[in-house]
Amino acid sequence: MTRLEDRMTRFEERVEERFARLEDKISGVEERLFWKFSAVDGRFLAFEEKMNSRFHSMMMWNVAGHGLVAGSIIAAIKL
Repeated sequence: MTRLEDRMTRFEERVEERFARLEDKISGVEERLFWKFSAVDGRFLAFEEKMNSRFHSMMMWNVAGHGLVAGSIIAAIKL
């Protein structure tokens, strides 16, 4: 029985070592994925901010354009 118990103990130790190595690999992959997604998220936020700025600029030009058109129409009516 001692021999069987020794074999079982060694087997359990090997399984625990393998699980520990797998956990290390998984945590390494998780960390790399976290940093990659953080970088992608940062680039997306920068892109979104740039697009919002462009949209705002475009809308301001649109409002200014409508003001010019309305002003021209009013001036034409007064003439």
